[in-house]
Amino acid sequence: MDETKLAKFEKIADQQISSGQTAYADLSKWILASLLALNGGALLVFVQVTNTYPKLGASYSPMLFLMGALFAIASGLFAQKRNLTVSLVFMKFLMADTDDRRAAELKDGLKAEKFFERGALASVLMSVVALAAGAFFLWMLAASLLAPATP
Repeated sequence: MDETKLAKFEKIADQQISSGQTAYADLSKWILASLLALNGGALLVFVQVTNTYPKLGASYSPMLFLMGALFAIASGLFAQKRNLTVSLVFMKFLMADTDDRRAAELKDGLKAEKFFERGALASVLMSVVALAAGAFFLWMLAASLLAPATP
């Protein structure tokens, strides 16, 4: 690759990577904040309601809400690691001295980037599943505890 093509590619790639990383980071922050708020809030409400209805303590809900919050944090960590990996791949690509080395750096970097991207998405999915399962178990137990007694 000659120098003029490389310079033009550097400018375009830098702009694309920068805008893509900013959008991905913004989305990751909102997902992380939302999932932490939902799971953390559900856990706090559960703890407060357990004082009134002690039988709710037998539910799996608090464990599921805690797992949901931990998966949300893991999602943020995976997203952050993905952004760092993309930056590192771009730097290694630009510093490589031959086209073969550039292709190898790009191939290796894309594998790592995909791993962290899939990890972030899987963590988000698991956090949502944990929130839904915790809410379902809590609803089922609360419905049985609060059902009117039949004579």
